Amino acid sequence: MPPKKAANGEKKTKSSTSAGAGGRKKGPSPYNIYMKQKLAEFKEKYPDMTHKERFKKVAEEWKTSTENPANKADD
Repeated sequence: MPPKKAANGEKKTKSSTSAGAGGRKKGPSPYNIYMKQKLAEFKEKYPDMTHKERFKKVAEEWKTSTENPANKADD
């Protein structure tokens, strides 16, 4: 199936960056950083646990983590 054309007759293309043409990508969120670190720790500590199980446990810990911005006290 040929690609669809825009109203002006030009082909639509996907942008390679999420911030738009020439924009810069955002860095990882606190959640992304936490998950990456904790999943690696859990993988070493519990090698027989499936990725899905580890992900669930780490996500549950995130809810009460002090690294979660939603849990930080406003000073």
